[in-house]
Amino acid sequence: MRLLRLLLAAAAAGVITGGSHPRLAGAETLPSADQPVERVIDHFIDAGIAAAGVQPAPQADDATIVRRLTLDLVGRVPTAGEVDAYVTSAEPDKRARLIDRLMSSPGFARHQAAMFEAMLNPEGDRRGGTALREYLTVALTRS
Repeated sequence: MRLLRLLLAAAAAGVITGGSHPRLAGAETLPSADQPVERVIDHFIDAGIAAAGVQPAPQADDATIVRRLTLDLVGRVPTAGEVDAYVTSAEPDKRARLIDRLMSSPGFARHQAAMFEAMLNPEGDRRGGTALREYLTVALTRS
């Protein structure tokens, strides 16, 4: 769950944008196993960006982060109260806490199930009814 949270935060911040796969770039100089997972992920992201020869975008501001994460994880825009609470928070781990809160909400399982269903069933064939989405919702709620 922690690794997924970090990857989601990196994606929402605009660090992971596609192109060369971050796990493949930089594999020749692996960080030591005692490094925190955040540093290892940063290593591969930085290596992927360098290999692609692109200049990374600046870090997104707090209002953008809360909007991107809420849209990506639960499929809705954040309320004005949620944005205000996040932007005014001085907690050093507020991003991780936001991701944990969103991922533990019922909206996360529903939205992710809908996204996986669309990916797994691109033609929108509903002959199987809602069984796939129901299964995915339950599976994502339990994980």
